[in-house]
Amino acid sequence: MHAGRIARALGIRTVVVPLRPGVPRGRGLLHAAIEEARHTTFFRPAVAATAGSLRSTLERLAAEARAKLSETIAGGEAEYIRHAADMRYIGQSYELEVAIDLAAADPVLRAVASFHAAHRTAYGRAQETAAVEFVNLRAVAGRSRQVPPEEGTLRSVRGSPPAGFRLVSFSADAAPMQTPVFSRSALVAGWEMAGPAVIEQNDTTTVVYPGQTCCSNASGELILTWAERA
Repeated sequence: MHAGRIARALGIRTVVVPLRPGVPRGRGLLHAAIEEARHTTFFRPAVAATAGSLRSTLERLAAEARAKLSETIAGGEAEYIRHAADMRYIGQSYELEVAIDLAAADPVLRAVASFHAAHRTAYGRAQETAAVEFVNLRAVAGRSRQVPPEEGTLRSVRGSPPAGFRLVSFSADAAPMQTPVFSRSALVAGWEMAGPAVIEQNDTTTVVYPGQTCCSNASGELILTWAERA
């Protein structure tokens, strides 16, 4: 409702209103993969001699996660497995998570290189000659969800008339304006109009301010654009 006005105040020309802006977390949850994770402490130095126990421990954790996932989704097999470790320089009191590639010829050497890179990204520096250690190991088994496509957004004919009109005041010093009110479910890809307008849906109301244009793209998003920057 206020996105256009806030964007104008910040000098932002374009605002994108997603398909379900009022419930993005709930909608995201429907699309999120189903995962099971297992982890364990693993205090070992990150040296070549640790590779065997690293590999066997991660494989055990992955098998446990895979078995639990099969129970969770009624016999479904895991589509992917991720291995990771929490690592740190010896003497540090905090760790960074690093992906572990068990297919690498030397997974420990690869993990140490990844840790140095992650430390440099996070803190701007890395101690290439300092000793590194493992703290925790983690394996994640996952399977993506099959979610049906959204319905009822791009089905109506182009140029659908407004559902009605309403007096709307867009600023404290402006007289109310007769403003068309649209149902978002009646808008198709390519629909476009110049503000003012009000677009209603179950979970939110989008206001197109005078001086803005609004169009609906192929993904069902509304693109609000000011004619020029503030």
